[in-house]
Amino acid sequence: MRAVRAAFFAAALGVALPAHAQQRDLSSLSLEDLLNVEVVSASRKEQRASNVPAAVYVLTADDIRHSGMTTIPDLLRLVPGVEVAQINANKWAVTVRGFNAVYANKLLVLVDGRSIYNHLFSGVFWDTVDVPVEDIDRIEVVRGPGGSVWGANAVNGVINIVTRRAADTQGAVVHAAAGTFEGQDGGIRYGGTTKGGAYRVFAHWSRHEPSVGRDGADPDDRSRLATGGFRLDGSRPAGAYTVWGGVTDSQASTLWKLAVSPDPAVVADGRTIPSHNVNANLSGRWTTVGPGGLRWQTQSSIDVTRRTDSNVATGRNAVDADTEVHFTRGRHDIVSGAGYRLTTEWATQRAWGFSLDPARQTEHLVNVYAQDEITLATGLSFTGGAKIEYSNEVGVSVQPTARALWTVTPKQRVWTSVSRAIRTPSLTERSGVLNFEPSFIGGTPMVLRESGNPQFVPETLVTAEAGYRYEASQTLTADVAVFTARYWDLGSDEPGAPFVEMTPAPMRVVLPIVFDNRFAARTMGLEAAAHWMPLPSWRMDASYTAFHAASVSDTPSSDPGIAAWDAESPSQTWQVRSTIVVSPRLEFGGLLLHAGPIASTGTPAYMRGDARMALRLTSSLVLDVAGQNLLSRSHDEMGTSTILHTTRIPRSARVRLTWKF
Repeated sequence: MRAVRAAFFAAALGVALPAHAQQRDLSSLSLEDLLNVEVVSASRKEQRASNVPAAVYVLTADDIRHSGMTTIPDLLRLVPGVEVAQINANKWAVTVRGFNAVYANKLLVLVDGRSIYNHLFSGVFWDTVDVPVEDIDRIEVVRGPGGSVWGANAVNGVINIVTRRAADTQGAVVHAAAGTFEGQDGGIRYGGTTKGGAYRVFAHWSRHEPSVGRDGADPDDRSRLATGGFRLDGSRPAGAYTVWGGVTDSQASTLWKLAVSPDPAVVADGRTIPSHNVNANLSGRWTTVGPGGLRWQTQSSIDVTRRTDSNVATGRNAVDADTEVHFTRGRHDIVSGAGYRLTTEWATQRAWGFSLDPARQTEHLVNVYAQDEITLATGLSFTGGAKIEYSNEVGVSVQPTARALWTVTPKQRVWTSVSRAIRTPSLTERSGVLNFEPSFIGGTPMVLRESGNPQFVPETLVTAEAGYRYEASQTLTADVAVFTARYWDLGSDEPGAPFVEMTPAPMRVVLPIVFDNRFAARTMGLEAAAHWMPLPSWRMDASYTAFHAASVSDTPSSDPGIAAWDAESPSQTWQVRSTIVVSPRLEFGGLLLHAGPIASTGTPAYMRGDARMALRLTSSLVLDVAGQNLLSRSHDEMGTSTILHTTRIPRSARVRLTWKF
């Protein structure tokens, strides 16, 4: 059986290429489109990815389809410099350039420019992100600070999931899938036209099966999601508009470690008290082009979330509006804008594990920004800009950047940058109380309690980056980026003196920890990627990431974790992907990925192997067969977590049928 798996995987990676595959020239596999793809996430204006003076990587719709992956976190594994660790069947830790955790707080994530960053814990609830992969046009990933245009929390990177225009999703599509770990999946989409525009409506449902417990038993961490939504694109003589929105309902057995009672005999059980999340959002965008190519755009969104966990029920209402203008004057290419965000969040305690004081909090955020790209000479440009924000929670912050791009030859580019960014405190870090599962130590009940600190200040980053891009031809490209970063006022866990607590009963010893800013660090790394098409129908992608982190003793700290701190990220990762189009009806794909060990969480190194086959049965029916994690029965991706029970990720297989009408 192992030999069969190895042979199938080798074929998927292209070790043996059928001779007649050379006759197939599929435009969807061309690197020319990849080189010319335009991105907006780096500077909030459309520009070729190869001309961006930043570490930018784009996953195209073809990359997504050829991968066979169906969740956003899995897709992000394909991006160099992005670290993804699946904690259990419904929880992921996703980060860029270190500091990984279930709530990686230095990564800003957007869906069509709408932030899904959560202010309560500073991070993203990845178990509630349900964007149908067939509707994604591309995923833009900017590694490094983006605070000068996106503001706070875009510290180590920005991910923008860009969906397809309604005009590109016409007709009806139905899909159904079943698998061993990803479980069942189904969806329907219909696109049509209106006077002056196009629309689509869709519905998607999925269910994930349990992972593998560390004792080999079923941890019962099942989950399910259901999403419905729409998009409408149109134009008027004065400009173009887009309106989109959706509702997602999800439920998962999350396996939290937070206590439900001060009594050690009462064990928290995330399986019997699952998490339930409902999110509704509505967004609109208006774009107009004026004299001289002046482009003006305004976008607003409303986001409403209700979440219930075993310990707490939380809610979030957010209204976001911003406007920007883009124009050129002589040697200057200028983007500027302003925005306002109103966010109200609250937490209602349902058990002993988590509370917020005050229970309801409101943030007002106002910002202005400007960025100017100046052509200094032929092939040489300089970009300077900054974003100024005011928040009623942290006051005024300034996040500047300076970037340069030199086009050495038409096929070679060199860029460099220096930037500053901040990460604002979460509500939990300032006013939350977390009680972890109590236990008996020497017959005495004890509980670990972590408390917020009203004096917790924003974390600060200053980083320097440089990169080199080489386009040998339409069949070979390479991209290398290096960086060094310095962090100040990082969050630390400062222990206090134990004390006895009598109420609520029973009596226990409390081991207190307080959030503080007594930690500083340095990181450095290298990220390299290459795309190669040895034949018109055979494409290979490879990447390598090296990362190093070290703590810096700026302020005395008693946090016991600082001495062994490694940013909870592997020092090395690499991957190789391959796609072969055998004929217009048959294609193969494969992935080989290696992630190094993580000492601080006790996570061993692992190797992941995926394989995929797509067969067009008729002109409207496609069969897709995929296997994931084929090289082992199961493996760890996060050894330990403070707040979650971690499990092992199993080998899996999936079959999917797609009908297009």
